[in-house]
Amino acid sequence: MATARRREDSGESSPPGDRHAELSKSRAEAFSDGVFAVAATLLVFSIPAPDLHASLGPALVAEWPSYAAYVISFMTILVIWLNHHATIDAISSLDRPLLLLNGLVLMTVAVIPFPTGLVARYLQAGHDQALAAFAYARCRAWRWPSL
Repeated sequence: MATARRREDSGESSPPGDRHAELSKSRAEAFSDGVFAVAATLLVFSIPAPDLHASLGPALVAEWPSYAAYVISFMTILVIWLNHHATIDAISSLDRPLLLLNGLVLMTVAVIPFPTGLVARYLQAGHDQALAAFAYARCRAWRWPSL
C-alpha cells in the first residue's frame, strides 16, 4: 500500500513514486543556501597564511592577488545568490526538471573557489597568468545565465 507524503508548502499529498510531482520549495532553498554558504566559505582557503620566516607586513602585502581574487569571487557568489533568491521567490512550485536545472547552477557556484585559487597563485608565481585568468573567465562564462 502506497502512502502519501505531506507537502510542506501547500499541504497537498503526492504519491512517493510520482517523479513529476511538485517538490518542497523550502528544501530546495535550504540546499541552495547551503551550497552558496559553503562556496563562499571555501574562498577564504585560497588565501595562504604568510611564511613564518618572512616579515609579516611585506608577506601580507605580497598576498594581494589572493585578497583581490577573494573579493571578486565573493562578490560574484553574492550577486548569484541574490539573483537565485529572487528567481526562487518568483517561482510558485518546483518540479524535478527545475530542481535539476537548479543543481546545475549550484554546481557552477560550487566550483568558484577552484579558479579563484588558480588566479591568485599564478598571479603571484609570475607565469601562466593568462591561462589562469582564462580558466577563471571560462568558469564565469558557465554561470552567465545566473548573473
